[in-house]
Amino acid sequence: MHRLNEVCPLLVPQDSRRKRFCGFISVGGVEFRIRIELSPEDTNSLKNTRIDCEWRLAHLLRGSQEIIQKKLELCSNLASFLQEFKSLIEPLVSSRREFQKTTDMSFHAHLAGEINKIGWDRVKSVDASFSSIQLKAWDSRQRLHVLTVKIPKQYPAVALSCLADLPLAFEPHIPEDKDSYLSNLYSEFEYSLAQYEDFWDLFDELDEKTWIIEPEHRNRSSTMRRIAIGTNSSVQIDVDPINPRGIPECRFLGPDHVVSQVRQRMGETLELWNAQLSLFTNLQTLMGIDFPSPQVTNKEDFSMDCGICYAYRLDGKTPDKVCDNSRCGRFYHQACLYEWLRGLATCRQSFGTLFGECPYCEQPITIKMLG
Repeated sequence: MHRLNEVCPLLVPQDSRRKRFCGFISVGGVEFRIRIELSPEDTNSLKNTRIDCEWRLAHLLRGSQEIIQKKLELCSNLASFLQEFKSLIEPLVSSRREFQKTTDMSFHAHLAGEINKIGWDRVKSVDASFSSIQLKAWDSRQRLHVLTVKIPKQYPAVALSCLADLPLAFEPHIPEDKDSYLSNLYSEFEYSLAQYEDFWDLFDELDEKTWIIEPEHRNRSSTMRRIAIGTNSSVQIDVDPINPRGIPECRFLGPDHVVSQVRQRMGETLELWNAQLSLFTNLQTLMGIDFPSPQVTNKEDFSMDCGICYAYRLDGKTPDKVCDNSRCGRFYHQACLYEWLRGLATCRQSFGTLFGECPYCEQPITIKMLG
């Protein structure tokens, strides 16, 4: 693989098996976009390799298909074929007037040099135009993290922009030496991962030992967990990623007669919070309960469908408004209940709150007006 980088440093593997490559081949100062796909069955032969070229290169190579196929059959590896391929293209480029002027290669050459510093094994993906690249990094727990970098054509004169799956905004320092901006960016990303490791450790324990109702698709940037604490009841916690062992913000969801005792007990025992213990242990201790375990219960036992639309998720949201009648306890989406109450002739409004009756038990129920 090292020799392939030397022959075509701008050709990037697109899969872990290194069967698909995409990028640029540079010949005579001209860069051509190219895509190569090796046959997954032929491990020792290139004869069934597929090569897709941009229109300029395809135009140059008209009538050369048999020669290319012969070179594929004779070459033992991709690097040696690409060397032969470039030798075939070079006289074609030099003989054409439109390629007499050398294309400015500073952008791609500079970018390839910076990626070499980081390591091509850290590249997860790169688009064909080199305008976006995804870099991989691992924290000390071997959790994979991805940094997406947007690369302007004016780079390095114009700074990069990036997106990282972190709980707080990633705002890297812009170095004075812009020639190493990408490698410095990656180093700062690795440093940021170390800052959040305790936060992720605490959330990983919650994810493993409790039923997480929300978010449905968890990622490393989320600072919220809604945890099932019983049938029709849950607690939503919001954790400070800078101080993950501090007391989180807690919001109890469920019938008041169910959650009021847990809420009251937690309020009375806050002084027992021990920052040396995990979120999981502290929450169970202060609430005086054992969280339902995924090892012995089913998530469906705690995932209540909306009593109006009969669905669990609506626009990504779960039912979190409940009737406080102990004989009812129906759950509703905020939006569903809001529209239902608005349609009642008996509904009344006061100070941003709608007052009406539960669709099932007809006992009083209220909801904040939606903005």
